[in-house]
Amino acid sequence: QLVTKKNYIRLCVLAAKILTPNACEDNVRELAETDWKFESGDKQIMDWNHFRAAMFELVDLWCPTTDPDDYVNWLSDMRDKIAALKKCGHGNPKKAKDIIKKHKVGHKQHHNDHNASTQSHN
Repeated sequence: QLVTKKNYIRLCVLAAKILTPNACEDNVRELAETDWKFESGDKQIMDWNHFRAAMFELVDLWCPTTDPDDYVNWLSDMRDKIAALKKCGHGNPKKAKDIIKKHKVGHKQHHNDHNASTQSHN
């Protein structure tokens, strides 16, 4: 699989809205451009291995522990927050903050809640 520069920059901007909500979007884009050049070798497309390495660096930097399960949970939580922002809050700062607050449930808790509701239906 390949990642385009446009999609990578968009992902970086959405992640920054979650991780550093008060950051200037122009600065975030500039940093994302610099990161793209480094990670992709300044190509127009990034291969999957380079994208995975970039995402690992993000998780390694922001996850509060080095436990592999915590890395997976942190990344799953970010995926959910980014999906919510893309769906309905990307252009609205107040709505984006509400979405981020709403999606603070950790992946393990969400998974446990899902299992409990699945078992109650059986």
